[in-house]
Amino acid sequence: MTNLRFSRRITYIFSALLFSYFIFSCNNSNCNNNKGVKGEKKNNSITSVKDTINEKVIQSATDTSSYVNYYNDIARYIAGLPLNKSSKLYSLTLNKEWINYQKQSDSLWMKIGDKRLNKIHIWTNKEMKDVVEGTKTLFYPFGGPDFLFSNIFFPNAEKYVLIGLENVGVVPDVRGFEKNSLGYYLGDISKSIKDITQSSFFITNNMIKDLNKPDVRGTLPIIMLFVARTGNQILDIKSFEINSQGNIEYLKNHKSGKSGRYGKGVEITFRKANTNQKRYIYYFPVDLSNKGLTNNPNSRMFIEKLDSGMTTYVKSASYLMHSSTFSEIRHIILSKSKYMLQDDSGIPYKFFDQKVWDLKLYGNYIKPIKPFNWCNQEDLRNAFKTKANPLPFNIGYGKISNQFLLRKKG
Repeated sequence: MTNLRFSRRITYIFSALLFSYFIFSCNNSNCNNNKGVKGEKKNNSITSVKDTINEKVIQSATDTSSYVNYYNDIARYIAGLPLNKSSKLYSLTLNKEWINYQKQSDSLWMKIGDKRLNKIHIWTNKEMKDVVEGTKTLFYPFGGPDFLFSNIFFPNAEKYVLIGLENVGVVPDVRGFEKNSLGYYLGDISKSIKDITQSSFFITNNMIKDLNKPDVRGTLPIIMLFVARTGNQILDIKSFEINSQGNIEYLKNHKSGKSGRYGKGVEITFRKANTNQKRYIYYFPVDLSNKGLTNNPNSRMFIEKLDSGMTTYVKSASYLMHSSTFSEIRHIILSKSKYMLQDDSGIPYKFFDQKVWDLKLYGNYIKPIKPFNWCNQEDLRNAFKTKANPLPFNIGYGKISNQFLLRKKG
């Protein structure tokens, strides 16, 4: 019955779009370099203050009519999903460019489901059901706008904290596009997610170029698309900045531009289809190197105030935490996480004390791809020779995949 429901969900989720993902370790593509950015000037347009997200109480959505809203319609539109005839955007779905876009998207998302996502669902149900059910807060450093894989692996999380380097951007005004520019926009959206849907990660250089075009500005449109594609409904979107206490302060308007972007983010409130429980996505850009965290103390405090017992997910992270220049975020993750799922590009194997962690290895390990081959781990290679379990899907860098599944003891 579970597989049948998921099959229906995948049919719904993956009925539209052509794209991909990223090496959006969202920092550097090399293990040594990362530049800190100085803190930004405080914005005056604060409308409300919310204590750190750990205090947020999940509420039931009673007035469901208010959730059939413009944000959700935009997300469905750029995801290539059908809209209700009452939608203000419905007439745009009669556009020939959008109809072609939808057909191409439907075909590609069905292939993505068959190639990787269905297999991930079966695997998580078998190997880490307790982790999936026990995850309330998911921390995804170096993940950028990858809500897609964070939600596929951890569909029950109540809070998703995604961090990258790219600017948040703005909610796209698809009604403001002229007929010709709408076709270009849909093409740019498709190109922006091409890497992740094909390779399971964003490629940093492509991401920088794709998310700084006049129409597709920032990560927000991509996150919105993934929320719609994973069968969820957007209820609200709010801009925020992180204050000196490490709490979020809501802003009046969605901000764009690169200047002072660190520590300024977006909160997306959403729910699963046919449910009332509110869930939250927090995305904000910040440099997670030691220098970057020193230069952005507000963001550091926010991360340090995330609830103990969180789950950390790391994928295609450019081996940044292999470097001593990322030792502080590595320490925060190891001290605060109850569960972890990562590949070999995350925290090196030698840092997992087996007195503290119950660790299971899946897949296989070979020398990292260029330019990361200096991050080779002989101890990990030996561990895979004796301890590895099968991994039925490919994910991350290269043709050989691996996953570390960790549960903290005690």
